[in-house]
This record gives sequence, structure tokens and C-alpha cells, in this order.
Amino acid sequence: MKKILSFLALALAFTACQTEPVETVSNDGLVDVVLTVDAPELGVTRADNDGQNAKNSAFGAIDFLTDADWANYDLRYILEVYDANEDGTGTPIYRERMVNCLDKYAPTTFALRLVPNREYKFVVFADFVAEGNAELTEPADKLAIADLYYETADLRNVTAITTEQTWGAMNEVRDAYFITKNVHVSTGLNETLTLTRPFAKLRVIATDLDYIAGYSAPGYVEVTYKNEPIYKSFNAVNGKLNAEQMAGDELFYGYEVSKTIPYTAGYDEFSTNQTLFTDYLLAVEGEQTAVNFEMVVYESKGGREIHRQDFNTQIPIQRNHLTTIVGDLLTTQANITIEIDDNFVDEFVRGWGDDNTTKINVWNAGELNADGDYTFVVEGENDFEVTINAAAVENQKLAAGTYVLAEDAEDGEKLTFTVESLQANETTRALVDVEVIGGTMDVVVNGEEYAITLDLVLQFVEDKDVRHAIYTYEGPIAFGKVLDTPKVEAAVEGNVITLTWGAVADATSYTVSGVADMPVVTEETTYTFTGEYETEYTFTVVAVNDNLASQPYTVVATTDAAPVVETYKLYFHNVANWSKVYAHIWANQGEDLGLESVEWPGRELTETEELDGVTYYVFQLPAEATGKTVNVVFNDGAGTQTKDLAGVVEGNLFFDNYVEPVAPSDVVLYLQPNANWNVDGARFAAYFFGNGETWVDMTLVEGETNIYAVTVPAGFESVIFCRMNPGAAANNWNNKWNQTADLTVPTDGTNLYTVKENTWDNGGGEWSVYAPAVEPEEPTALATPVVEAAVEGNVVTLTWTAIENAAKYGITVGTEMPVFVEGTTYVFTGEYETEYTFNVVAVPADEETYAVSEAAVVTATTEAAPVVEPTYTTVAEFLAAAEDDTVYTLKGTITRVANTSYGNFDLTDETGTVYIYGLCSPEGAQKYWAESGAKLGDDIVIKTTRTSFNGDPQGKNAIFVELLPGTLAFYTVSTNAVDFTSAGGEQVVNVAAYNTDAAVTATSDNSTFAVNVDGYNVTISAAANELEEEVTGNIIIKVGDLAETVVKASLAAKPAAGVVEGGSSDFNTISDTNTSYVSGKTTAGWAYTNCAIFKGGTSDSSPAFKMIGDASNRALCMNGKTSAKGTITSPTITTGCGTLKFNYGLPFSDTKIKFTVDIIQNGEIVKTFTVDNSSATKLTKYSFEEAIDVAGEFQIVFKNLSPSNSTSNKDRTAIWDVEWTGMN
Repeated sequence: MKKILSFLALALAFTACQTEPVETVSNDGLVDVVLTVDAPELGVTRADNDGQNAKNSAFGAIDFLTDADWANYDLRYILEVYDANEDGTGTPIYRERMVNCLDKYAPTTFALRLVPNREYKFVVFADFVAEGNAELTEPADKLAIADLYYETADLRNVTAITTEQTWGAMNEVRDAYFITKNVHVSTGLNETLTLTRPFAKLRVIATDLDYIAGYSAPGYVEVTYKNEPIYKSFNAVNGKLNAEQMAGDELFYGYEVSKTIPYTAGYDEFSTNQTLFTDYLLAVEGEQTAVNFEMVVYESKGGREIHRQDFNTQIPIQRNHLTTIVGDLLTTQANITIEIDDNFVDEFVRGWGDDNTTKINVWNAGELNADGDYTFVVEGENDFEVTINAAAVENQKLAAGTYVLAEDAEDGEKLTFTVESLQANETTRALVDVEVIGGTMDVVVNGEEYAITLDLVLQFVEDKDVRHAIYTYEGPIAFGKVLDTPKVEAAVEGNVITLTWGAVADATSYTVSGVADMPVVTEETTYTFTGEYETEYTFTVVAVNDNLASQPYTVVATTDAAPVVETYKLYFHNVANWSKVYAHIWANQGEDLGLESVEWPGRELTETEELDGVTYYVFQLPAEATGKTVNVVFNDGAGTQTKDLAGVVEGNLFFDNYVEPVAPSDVVLYLQPNANWNVDGARFAAYFFGNGETWVDMTLVEGETNIYAVTVPAGFESVIFCRMNPGAAANNWNNKWNQTADLTVPTDGTNLYTVKENTWDNGGGEWSVYAPAVEPEEPTALATPVVEAAVEGNVVTLTWTAIENAAKYGITVGTEMPVFVEGTTYVFTGEYETEYTFNVVAVPADEETYAVSEAAVVTATTEAAPVVEPTYTTVAEFLAAAEDDTVYTLKGTITRVANTSYGNFDLTDETGTVYIYGLCSPEGAQKYWAESGAKLGDDIVIKTTRTSFNGDPQGKNAIFVELLPGTLAFYTVSTNAVDFTSAGGEQVVNVAAYNTDAAVTATSDNSTFAVNVDGYNVTISAAANELEEEVTGNIIIKVGDLAETVVKASLAAKPAAGVVEGGSSDFNTISDTNTSYVSGKTTAGWAYTNCAIFKGGTSDSSPAFKMIGDASNRALCMNGKTSAKGTITSPTITTGCGTLKFNYGLPFSDTKIKFTVDIIQNGEIVKTFTVDNSSATKLTKYSFEEAIDVAGEFQIVFKNLSPSNSTSNKDRTAIWDVEWTGMN
């Protein structure tokens, strides 16, 4: 970590030049002001110690420069004094700026006299300038110091000088410093000002120099900033950036780099690392911003590109901070780290990405233990380990000598330090952090005795001071004395983890570590730990005895989530409509429900919930009540209550104040009130008693106006008839207006009690017999049938059990008229996949006694319509059919495409192949190929009629039905013949496989032709022919188990002495035919435009024609359409040309042939021939042969001259078998 130190005023030990202002202010009343200025580098006296971090890209200029560098530069300090309220736009109030110039780093002082009792703003800017030769004794006007990197004439606009001669990346001397500070001056002042940078520093370090196989080390780098602004100027008075930005070439660096120049320390100390870019960027004060840039690394200027890296993410920068981008920047982007250091100091960590452990304090001797590799254990207050490769130690092969760190060692003799940091205790300084930055191990073998010296190189993290810590060991080394590692398993139940392991031989105990209050030592082979719920714990178990220990076994276990304790509620249905509801709750003896005790009548319930249309009063029980018995009495707080209720809280508990009604008897009593009672909307009730008590409402007898009825509850013998308050629904004595005396339920046949007129309460009355009018009985409805529905396809069968007294049954389907059946079955046939609703009623024979039943409703859905697999005509059946208007449906695989405009193709199934001439849309529109999406290898379904062309059967203008994934495996080859000149060489046959992943194989029946298969490419090669006769052979190509394809190979005879070999066109390398007029190139480079591709065959049916030869031969047919004339151009031929010959002809019903044959050298036509035949015969082969006699390189160009001058496809002339002899 960097420290910022403040220095008191010091004499300038290294002053080379100093300028003083000319003082014009009177000295009267002025005070002395002394300012000491220090730059923000290491907290030591830099006059003697600068450069201790030289050549480390993590540091600024003062650290970086060595004594040799200081010979070229001075450090310039500029001081200006402003009013304290200056906002960065005004001018200094002290007449002249002050400048101190040092030829080596040191703090500096400025002495000036100022008016007291005033606040000033001191502004200091420090930068590097070229080494000067002015003396202190020379006049001030000779001490003007030229700006080097920054224009400083106005400290409000300090601007970068970006000329190519001075500006550049990887230049630490562009570092600069400033401060602006308000200070109150009273009687005098000694003030120390510590400068800071206005910059952020950016550096890029590659760590993969060892992995750029095939390249030299980086020698040249280009960097271009983009997207984010790069500022050019800042105001040292207020510390803010000015608006001016870098632009154009100022955003680009191109510079040479070296592994040893300019950086060799820090990261660059190691052979795998190299600093590729550093830059100083003006940064916004107090916040983090970002930059984007692209970096391209080359072997040298103008040399090969090694790697290109686009840093298009937000790369953070911050004023006075160092941003380091480090990783595999030359080989991959998968391991890049961005760090920002707030103290402008890099804390270099050795062994980037290693799994290191931290060790502390004093070390004593230890021993080597055998466990694969050998581990040297230094034991002390804290342990650390050094691992030695096993191969270097076994059988005492570890020779005497020095063994270095693993990063620098050869394989087989590596020592690996697993120490990242430790603390060293020196008598001269406090206990501070250091890090291991290197070391050696000396091993001397003397029989079974080893003398080992371990020298650790330590660096103090704070000030980078380097020390050595040396540890030694002498004595025997016991190999192989290590206990077996216990194999630990962890079982989790809740928050309890149980570790178990098998007993380890010779172990006397086991140490379990990993959490607080550990390690724990146990002699058992199990350990139980109780932790927090849902927490991950890591344990290590080591088997030990008095002398030895095993390797630790680490196991990770995560406790279960804490169990969720369900809570439940009491639900009370206030059936009796109490105005208030209370719950008095208590627990069984010895149980705690988690409730505070509440005196009677208990807790008033006010919260309600609605469940299934019923409103309940609710009380929430605490979690402590779950699983226990709760006792409760609900009451209205006014004396009405339920009985004692209880329930075990294993779910919500439901209660109510419903009183089970007393079962009625078959005795009905009647009341006839007097006129006094039957007024004001009166209502009446009967109070029965003598067997408990109950109230029953009385109802007006139908057809009567003043007689009310009530059914006597069973078991009651006494009754009081009451006139009730019509405004209250509840029956109780508070709501009673008038009453009779206590009456006995009569048993003598009387049933009507008539209240005596002009009486109120207990006024008397008399019993009599009353017989209400009897309504005729309604017919009894028949029982509802129970109907079941069975579905099979689109048929629904309804069945039901016969209903007693039913004569028939009516069935309706939806809104259809009913159907009547006398049986108990009904069969309905409907649409497929349709839901139907049936109503079935039982209809009686005796309609006076019985009525129609309620309808039984049943719903049934018919099944989906059966899938009828389409039937297709096979290709064999289609080929055998007669030519007529019959439409056939064919399904097969597209195995060849002849024309992609009209859609001409071969359709193949397991029975054969048929040519389809034209694919039409489902509506019959032609040229549907592109819109259909069909391609080679797809399965296609079409409808077509059987036609023929020139005797060959075909389907014509097929109607597209559907496209399916391909099912037929097949393949094609790019050519069926390869021809070599006598010089031999190699040619590639491309295999295109469809609907198969099978591998390609290829063999040759003639050793002259070698074959090599690479995926779907077959390379055929032949050495030069030393014989004066042609060599031929067959290349047999197969894809999996598919039928083989034979590619014919020929190697031309060696020319006779003095004869120059000629050549021929390679039209046969065109893989397939095409009846459209297209452009392309053959394998050898014959270019064609507006040409169709035809082949030979046994009949004349486009694209095959007998005049061209066999099916392996290809011809290019030049179109004669005036707007798309066909041309064929050869590649450059180097053999010269003695004689040129070729075949040509008309494949279609044209009669005119006219084309030119031009011989071109150096871009000019040296010979030309016009082939002209105005009465040519279709399908006739014509031949051309002429002496050319042209030596050296040449080209052949064929051009159709369109003799018919037609705007449609006309004068279509095919060319094939182009050959020529060579010429010296």
C-alpha cells in the first residue's frame, strides 16, 4: 500500500534551477509565507531512494525513473496565488507565478510575502520538462523553461501537447501533479501541500507469452480509443476538466514494444508476462467513468497480427487510480481480470489464480511425508508446506543441489510453494504483512540423512522492502509413514449433521474441524453436529496417532430448512344471531396453549371470514397450540352460552351455537287470537315446556285469515301461545307482547284454542275441534332414471334401470324434439368429437297418480374421427400406368433437382424414380418451387397425371400437397470423372449425403490413384505419369450401406519427347444438371454465365441428351436470349495451344448456331473464330478443330452471338469435350 507523507520545509538538496518573482509590494505589513510541496509517491525521503520501483508499470514517473533517466528530465513545480473565492475563471492576484525546477525528485519550497488576515487559494502544478542547464545566478529571463508534454501558460487551461514527437503511450514521464487549496494567512505560515494527479492511469498486461505458438514475441501495438470521450485539457485552479477532447489521430497510438523495454519489474519480472499498454488519461474529479478501446498486437510493425482485442465493455477509470487489465490477452478472451487500485500502487500477487493458503509467524523443522508427491511440512506456531514432485524423490533420485520454484522449474523437479502471505517479526520494525515472492531449496543427501535449507524471499507489502527468511532441517526422512485418509459421509436430518467414517488402521483418534468451537478430537468414528437451519457447513476429518496424521478429508453438508409449524384457527358460526360473541378458552392440565389468561366471558371475537357462503367469527391460535387440546365455551356475554366444547388442534376447528331442533310430533295445534291480539302486523309463536323448553313459530293456515298452526314437538305436553313483537325475529320472552295461560296439550281430540275476546294476557279461552280444508293430492313424480352413457366412435349408447310405474321414457338431445322409447336403452349417432347433452325422463302410464320424473341429465363427447391413412401410388405403379387423365397421389424423396424455376425434379421411393416436370401450387399455379420450400432430400406429396416425353414416362405439372421430413437416404457426388494431366496432382470429389449421418468411405482399384476421405470430401491424388500411355482406374465411393458410386479416374500419358502436353475442360466436375440458365465455375475455374447444365444419356429428355455421350459427361448450353447471352471462359492455361477442338450442338428445336471462339493473351484477342450454321439440325453433334499455334499462357472464350436476335430463350447452343494440345 502507498503512504502519502507530509514534509516540513526542507533545504533543496538537489536544486538545479530556481526562479524568484520580482517583489514590487512594500514590505511594510507583509508576512512571510513558506510553502512545502511534495509529490504523491512512496512515503520515504525520495532524494536517496527514488527508483526502487523502477521499470514497474504499476508506478508513476517518480518511482519509475532511474538515475540514468533523470539525466534527461527535470521536475518542474509551478505556483500561482489566487483569491480564495476564485472559481477558476479569474487571474492570479500575486503578480508573477513562481517556478522551481529540480533535476531529481525531492519536495520543494516556495517563500513569498503576503498581506495578512486574508484567505488565499494556492495552485501548484508539477510536470516533467527536458533537462535544463540554467544556473541560479543567471537572470530570470533566461530561466524560461519550455513546456514538454503540457501547455502551462495558463493554469486554468493546462492542455496536452499531442504532437507525434512528444506524445505517446508507454511514456511514464507524461505523469503530472497538482493541488488547489484555500489557506488563511494571519501572522505567518508554514504550510505543506501534497500534490495529487489529475489523471487515471490505464495499463494492459498479457500473461500468456508462453502460449502464442507459431508467433514471435509482440513487437508492435496499435491502440484506438472509441465511444467514450478522452479529455485533452483541465483547469488546475478548480480541478475540473475543460470541454476540449482528443479527436482524430489523437485517439490512436502505434508504438513498438519489447519484453525488456521499458518495463522489467512487477508483472514483467516473469517470462510469461508483458505490459503491452500504459496511458495517462485526464479523469473526472470524485467519480468513476469508463473508456473503450481496441488493441491490436503484431509481431513487428507491418508484421503478422498476433491477436486483436476489443475492450468494448465499460473499463473503469478514476482520478489518481490505477486500472489494470490482466489476463490471457494474446490467445483467448476467457481469462481477463480488471482491477482498479485506489492508491495508484499495484499489489502484485505471485501465482495468479493459484489456490493459496495463508500462513503466519515463526517456523521450525519438519519432515517429508509420502503421499503421491512429497510434502515438506514446516511446523511451528502456524504450519506451511512445500511439495516436491514424487518422481524427483523416489529411490533417492533427489540429487544434491538447488531446486527452484515450480513456475521456473523443469517438469519432474518442481517445488511448489503453497504460501501466499505470512508475517515476519523483525526487531527493527513492527509486525507487518509481507508476501513470498520467490525462494530456493537446497537438498543434500547423505545416505538416509537429508540436510534441507529453505530460503524464502519475502517482500514487505507496505514499502516493498525485500528480506530473506531461511529455514533448515537435518535428519532422517521417513517415507511412506502417513495414515490412510478416512472416507467421511455426512447425513442430514433437520439442523443435525452426522459424520461417519470407517476406522483407519493405526489411528488413535480423529480431529474434526471446520466450524466454531473446533477442532474436536474424538476416538469414535462418528461425530454429530447441531447447527443453524438451512446453512452450509464444511468439515475436515484427519486420522491421527502420536506421530502421524492422514491427509484431511473434506465433506460439505447443508442443513434442512427449518420445519414449518402450522397454525390453525377456531371458527364459530353464530347461528343464533347473538349480538356479540365471546370465546372463553382454556388448556388441559399440564399443557400450554401460548395464550394469556382472560377472565369470563373471555375474548370478544370481531374478526370474520366467509367460507362456502357462511360467515364465521374467527380466532387465531398461536403455534404453541398446534397438536394440543383446546377447550372453549362460546357465549354472548349476557348469559347465553354453548356447552363446553373441545378439540385437538390438528387443523382448523369449527363450532356453532346451533341447537338441534326437537323432532316434531304428528299433533298440530291451532290458535285463533281475538281482535285485540290480531292487530299491528302481529305474529305468533308457541312456547312448549315440560320436557325442556323450545319456541316454535306459528304460521297462518292457508285459506284462513285468523287461524294459526303449529306442530307440537315430540315429548312436550305444555304450551303457551304468545303474540310476538313483529319487529323482532328472535323468539324469547323479551320479544313477547301477549300470552295465554299455561295450557296442556289436549288429548281429547280438540286442537283449536280460541282466545277470549276483549282480553290481553292470560284472559282465558276455550279448546274446540278444527278441521282445515284438505287440498287434493298432487300426482307423485316418478323416480328419476339413473342414466349411463357409453361412447364408441360417434355412437353414444344410453342405458338406465327400469323405473317402477313408468310406461316409456323420453329422451331429448340438446334442443331436439324428444324421442320416446319403451325400453331402457337408446342409441344415438352424432358427429365425431362433439359434446352432446341428453335429458331422460320417465313417463307414467297412470298420469292421475304419477307425474313425469325429473330429467336425468348426462353429457357425453364422441371420439375423434378415426384417422384414415392416405394411400399413395408407388413410383413403380405410376410408371406402369397408362397415359390418361387419371390423377395419382405420389409420395417420395426429392433426389435430384433439375430446374428451380418451374420445379423439375426426380421423385424416388422404394420402388423406383420418376421425373416430375413442373411443380404447381395447390390451386394449380406454375413455378411454385421456391414458395413450396422444397429442397433436395425432402419428402414431398404431389398429385399428377402420367405423361411421357420422348418415350420416357414422367409426371407433369404436379399439384403440391405437402412437404415432409426426408426419409430416403441417398447421396450425390460432385463429379463422376476426374482427369489428370500427366503431371498428376489432386482433385476433390464432394459428397453430399441426405437423410443419413453415415460415414463416407472410398477405395481405389488402381494404386496409381490414392484416396483420402475427410468428412464428406474425397481427395483423389496421382503422381506424375512416367509412362507414355494413359492410366485409368475406378474410385469406389460409398456412404454407409448405400449403393456404391464409381468415379472414373484417368492420368494422361507422359508426352513424347519434345511434345508439350495439352489439356481438356473439366465440365464433368459440375455435380448436377440444371435446366435453368445460371452462372458458376467448375473445379478448375471454367466460368460460365447464362448457361444451362446438361449431361449425356441413352435418350433425349432434358436435361439428358444422347449427342453429349454417357451420363457422366457434362455440357454447358449457352443461352441466345439477347438480354442474357451465354458465355464460357476458361481459366488461364499455361501449356500453350497447338490445336483446339470441341463438340457442339442444338439440344432444343432451334435452327441457328452462331458463336465466337476467342483466344486471348495478355488481355487481348490474338485469334478469333466464328462458328456459323443457320440451318443446323436439332440433337446433332457438330465438331470444331482448328490449329491455334499460340505459345505461353492463354484463355479460351466462347460467346453466343444470338443469331435470331430473340428476346426469349433461343439459339441455345451446347458445348462439350473441349480439348487442346500443348505448344512450346
